[in-house]
Amino acid sequence: MKAPALLTIAAAVGLLGMRGPAVANPNTDLSVPRFPPLVLYVARGAGGCGDGCDEWIAAEGGFDIGSAQRLRTFLTQFSDRIPPIYFQSPGGIQEEAIAIGRLMRERGVTAGVGRTLPYGCAPGKDGEDRCLTLKRSGLPLAGELQSTGASCSSACVYALLGAQVRLVPPDARLGVHASRRVRVYPDGRVTRLPGDDQTQLGQATNELKQYVQEMGIDVGLIDTAFKTKFSDAYFLTRNEIVQFGIDTRTFQETRWTVLDSTSRRPSVFKLVVETHGDEGATTSLIQLACANAGEIQIGYVRAAAPNEIAPALVRAIAGDHRMTFARPGPAVHVTGLDNDTPYEPRSLSARPEFFEAAISAGSMVISESSLRPDSPHVLRLATAGLPEAIATLRKSCRPQSMASAR
Repeated sequence: MKAPALLTIAAAVGLLGMRGPAVANPNTDLSVPRFPPLVLYVARGAGGCGDGCDEWIAAEGGFDIGSAQRLRTFLTQFSDRIPPIYFQSPGGIQEEAIAIGRLMRERGVTAGVGRTLPYGCAPGKDGEDRCLTLKRSGLPLAGELQSTGASCSSACVYALLGAQVRLVPPDARLGVHASRRVRVYPDGRVTRLPGDDQTQLGQATNELKQYVQEMGIDVGLIDTAFKTKFSDAYFLTRNEIVQFGIDTRTFQETRWTVLDSTSRRPSVFKLVVETHGDEGATTSLIQLACANAGEIQIGYVRAAAPNEIAPALVRAIAGDHRMTFARPGPAVHVTGLDNDTPYEPRSLSARPEFFEAAISAGSMVISESSLRPDSPHVLRLATAGLPEAIATLRKSCRPQSMASAR
């Protein structure tokens, strides 16, 4: 006797592609899943998931049938505190994601969005196969957690909402779109239901709104998601992430992260998000790159509020070292940040000793002096990742640029 097919809700950006329309005829296969089933493993790294956080759970792949039960079983190995769970997922079966969300709320779990990179993994097909074997071994894996390139989309977002504490780094993405009722077969095939059966989607949508409200999230998230058809994806802005109540922390920052580390001229960046109550959230970018005469350029790109008078004086401070940024150039729009927001770019050049002082002090400060009553506005930037970033710049910039660095 054949096992019956399961009627369920699909919400998976990975099924039909991250961007752009895709066509699926009624009653045709949507996928013999194009992403692997959800895999769970423990990862470890000193400070890998933040100050004092050396262990986390990686959850990668699609929310397939049985993934919620697998997580429940997986968590039985933790008798006391459960490490934070970091998702990297294109989505999957919505009911499974919601069940995972409820399970995390029940257990008081912290969850976030992040890519886990085990040290035993290597690029290429053979490396990917070996990596998947490692992840399924049940053994803790040494590795690092990165937010750059991390995403939690579609059904994954609904799982994330269930966490007691939600962590969405400034450079991670949350993708949403409308759901679709599908039939999931025991052999893994997923087919779209005929149009007549889609009438039940309304009831499922109401149940989804109820779940979102139970998790303390603004139901406007669902309205926003359902404005985007199933074959496309919409990525929430930082303001929407805050306004919907997904991650309302007043201050967030990424590690100092190297871009194109193997190129001749790599660069380093850090993103900072500040939440200002009713004013919403603003994102700033700090970038490091090679300069001439043994110096490193610091670029500071800050969101410019409408009708704002630019700060008269902006300084970078590291220990006893103080540097002043040049007056800002014309406002620009920055790809990857909020597209509708104009950004004000400034720059200065500093010698390597400035960054050594910052590393010794444990922070670098950017101070903005203006006519605002709360002036000066101070950004205190952690140095996580900065030693490695400066080391990369020293190796990769022109020899004469870094000749004086010790």
